[in-house]
Amino acid sequence: MLLGGYGRLAYQLLDPQYPGFTDQLLAQLLPAPLPLVTRPRPAVYDFSRVLQLYGVSLGVDTQEPQLVFAVPTVPAEPPTDEQLMLACVIVFGAQLNLTAWLTHLAACEPARPLTQLLGALARGDLHEPTWAGVIPKLLGSGRAQQRVRERLTAQPWPLSLLLNLLANAYAAPGRLAEIHASRLFFRLLRSVLDKLPAGPAAPPALRGTWVASILDGLDELTWRADAQGNPAASLRLAQMGQLVLQQLPSPAEPDQAEAWLARVQAQEHRCSWSTLSPEQALDKATVWSFSGYAGTVRLAATAFCEVAAAWYTQGRVNNQLWSASTHVLGRLRQGLRLCYALSQQQPLATEEEQENQHYLLTYLVAHLREAQQTLLGQLERIRPRRRSCPVGQRPCKARCPRVPNTLIWSRKFAGRRRSSKLCAPTATGRRHCSAWGR
Repeated sequence: MLLGGYGRLAYQLLDPQYPGFTDQLLAQLLPAPLPLVTRPRPAVYDFSRVLQLYGVSLGVDTQEPQLVFAVPTVPAEPPTDEQLMLACVIVFGAQLNLTAWLTHLAACEPARPLTQLLGALARGDLHEPTWAGVIPKLLGSGRAQQRVRERLTAQPWPLSLLLNLLANAYAAPGRLAEIHASRLFFRLLRSVLDKLPAGPAAPPALRGTWVASILDGLDELTWRADAQGNPAASLRLAQMGQLVLQQLPSPAEPDQAEAWLARVQAQEHRCSWSTLSPEQALDKATVWSFSGYAGTVRLAATAFCEVAAAWYTQGRVNNQLWSASTHVLGRLRQGLRLCYALSQQQPLATEEEQENQHYLLTYLVAHLREAQQTLLGQLERIRPRRRSCPVGQRPCKARCPRVPNTLIWSRKFAGRRRSSKLCAPTATGRRHCSAWGR
């Protein structure tokens, strides 16, 4: 188990820099066949390539990151329609300058039908006419809107689902700003994903592929913002990635669940804010963004832990995603320490700052209590319990042997029945008295 934990961490920290190093090291330390050690979910979408093809970069000169565009040129190897639409959804979810992005795509590929449609959305051709009546209709004021609607309807499935997601943002003037202000994007994304057929998370069906692709794009933006010296913006992008992770269907297999969470932790290690400490000079924007991120991590991990608890109860696994619980507790405690250190480094001068600090502490403490309850539930499920014997019988003192610990999500003992013990004979016969509990 200890070696499995080190191997899991090595896949997150060393393999991105030295591919294959962890496999070679484990092969020297352990006899064949090598045990299963959790690897992070592999990347399925290269968002940086799409940005490079269209001459786009991420600028973080201001507090909010925005895309920066070069002179429009036709890409040498354009992405597929699905890849391009996923890039649009990533820009939409990251709350970047989506309208400028769509306009730039239309300028780069003016002859491509998909980019023509995206350019029409950016121009507002889908908006209702500002004036109505018989005369405007005769003059054709609604023809552009009708053409856009017809082209949206004619798009093939499932590409039409992603196009309709974007069309929702341009259904009326100011609609995009309203979606960003209310964080309605994630509800719209769920409604789109729910229209896809059910399937496993790994190997991913279409829903899992789209969720993984959006996560990979947000991870790339998160790393770029941090590399350019804006950890607060990087944390906000990472938080959006956690919100997208919550749209994932329940993985069909136990080891797949940990692979998705290991991917999250591997991406955290790439960013400077993962090692923030109270001894550093802190700023409000970074600490407050970190607190929001820690709470969102707890929500995403709890959903996985609930599935793992059901698997454990069914006897499919002998591990309940302890790595997720300990990771969440570590992030929440780190957030609390950072908030306290910030108050010592920068005394709260205004009433608004005091209210914000109080809200963040309350927020973190509430999430910490929930995380502790999740951990207590995991401990309760592995604790052997005696069942009380009926009156007149001697209590059963025998204990069933514990299932040996194996590496994470090992199935060596899955399905093995634990032997029950018998209480002392009585006048009515023998009764089974399970000493194992759940």
